[in-house]
Amino acid sequence: MTAEGQKVAQMEQTWVYPVKGMQGVRTIEVGVKSVSVVGDRRIAFTEIDTKGTPTLLDTTKFPGLLRYAPRFENTQDPKNSRIIVTTPQGTEEYIDSPALLEQVADESRRKLAVLRMGRAAYHSMPVSLMSLGSVRQTEEDAHTPVDPRVLGKIYILKHLLIYHMRKMHG
Repeated sequence: MTAEGQKVAQMEQTWVYPVKGMQGVRTIEVGVKSVSVVGDRRIAFTEIDTKGTPTLLDTTKFPGLLRYAPRFENTQDPKNSRIIVTTPQGTEEYIDSPALLEQVADESRRKLAVLRMGRAAYHSMPVSLMSLGSVRQTEEDAHTPVDPRVLGKIYILKHLLIYHMRKMHG
């Protein structure tokens, strides 16, 4: 709202991603802190037995993570709620279930551990706000429908591609 009480924007959807790399959960409301969104990316799978710093498993390393659908056991308290994951086979497991860890590790062909994070792990900023005009413009530029939940990544990739093309072609 402006100082005059005029509405300038409306939130259409809010999403959180309880487990890094897995599907998102649509929420009615979301709590935002200075460093993260409440309930967002609380859990990640981390590679173990690798040289150097352990890395978090994401969709770049294992796109199959997107076939898993987490949800909050208690939707009223995403910060403290247990997370239940529906596997691609339709079974439900708690995020800390040894069976779920074994399945993701086997499918990704990596040795993994479940990591609970004090705050979320982001490649960019924890909150992305965009207008529907930005979504429509990106769809026009890409000549394809765009899921607004991934627009930030697409926008960054689009501009990196343009930068690299300009650099290569002078």
